[in-house]
Amino acid sequence: MPHALFNCHGYLAYKVGSHTIFIHREVMEKKLGRKLRPGELVHHKDGNKRNNDPGNLELNDRGGHLNLHRKKTQMLRLVCVLCERHFDRRANWEKHNRKQNKSGPYCGKSCAGKASRGKQIQNGLVNLRK
Repeated sequence: MPHALFNCHGYLAYKVGSHTIFIHREVMEKKLGRKLRPGELVHHKDGNKRNNDPGNLELNDRGGHLNLHRKKTQMLRLVCVLCERHFDRRANWEKHNRKQNKSGPYCGKSCAGKASRGKQIQNGLVNLRK
């Protein structure tokens, strides 16, 4: 008796008892001649989750798969406003900081913390006496 296919998060799948079987994983297992190991993921090269052609599927680990889907963004070369150290940061992260009206840019948490402490002292928010 053929299994009824359904859409599960954009992937084609079917049920066997209480288990959901994803077609793309099943196709990859047949291609490899073995079951997928824990941590192995199947990537659709063309981005179409319904295209389960064996030539469109590739095996990845979690880190490799994440890199395939990570947004490609340009890097900015910045200078820390506190220590004047040069550093690189993703452009979309710097854009986010500007939208949040955050001061900086700072090269790391240490410089950001020192700057924040200086502003607190300047505004009288910190009692310097013990």
